[in-house]
Amino acid sequence: MSPDDKYEFKEIAQAAAVEASKSISEFLGQAVELNFSRLIDSSMTSDKIIIKNDSLLVTASIKDYGPLSLIISNIHALNLSNLFKENNGEKTETELKEEDQQTLAKLCNEVVNSVITFFMNSNKAAVLEVVETSSKSLKAEDPASLELPAGVVDSMGMGFKIKTSSGLEASIQIETNTKLIDFLAKTLVGLRPEAREGLSTEETSAESDAVESETTVATKDQARTTTDDETINPSRNLKFMRHVNTELVLELGRSEMPMKDILTLTRGSAIELDRPCDRPVDLYVHNQLIARGEVVAIDDNFGIKIVELVGNLDVSQGLEALML
Repeated sequence: MSPDDKYEFKEIAQAAAVEASKSISEFLGQAVELNFSRLIDSSMTSDKIIIKNDSLLVTASIKDYGPLSLIISNIHALNLSNLFKENNGEKTETELKEEDQQTLAKLCNEVVNSVITFFMNSNKAAVLEVVETSSKSLKAEDPASLELPAGVVDSMGMGFKIKTSSGLEASIQIETNTKLIDFLAKTLVGLRPEAREGLSTEETSAESDAVESETTVATKDQARTTTDDETINPSRNLKFMRHVNTELVLELGRSEMPMKDILTLTRGSAIELDRPCDRPVDLYVHNQLIARGEVVAIDDNFGIKIVELVGNLDVSQGLEALML
């Protein structure tokens, strides 16, 4: 996947997360916010699934594109299942049971179908169909449970963060074949206006009316904030922004641990991160991934050697022109 396709897909993944939030909120009976975090190294190698903690695997098989798999640790899966039970006046559990797995498999199926419907409404060329949904337990110490779902070919991982109105936060990993990701990146084009030919005439008309209304309001507000002898220059120079300091954050990797293990950490404890030693690290600006690189030594400090730029270069070049 090219850097441009990756950028397009990140927009698509976030749009899918927003749509999925609606289904999850309705299912759990409270407000839920799901956000796309980042593309991550796949946990599905050529022969097995790699996990650090016991987890739940829910797989939706998509016709012609293979499996779309959701991996969530048992702790987070149990918390979500208990939220569902609380909303329905049922007794909560202290460990994940088979009925809880079935509940989450049902939730996953509803979410996947709602997202697919959203995609197909955005562009009629995005024809996708879920043919089967299944779930199973993944045991870190049981190799037999770590067999790959049927149809996994060149899988790619995606990280998502879920947050509920009751304060629950959880990490979810989704794996799917790059064939599906490439298809979505090329078909939906980031869900920009030019990619929305599949919308009905009524929807398009409603959007146009909304845009026209917003434009009218903006014009009136603009008139109230300018005097007769003032004009607004749409191409105003942004050169002053060149001197604004911005914090860069370098991420070596991440790890999830049960609280009981965190409480036992002492000086000398080693924590394994989710990034192999030979993979580049991520560079963020205001939580936005902008580049990847190699860790180097610069005098007595750590530094980063950029090996890949990430993002929409057209936008950055446009901003650079305004700052000249």
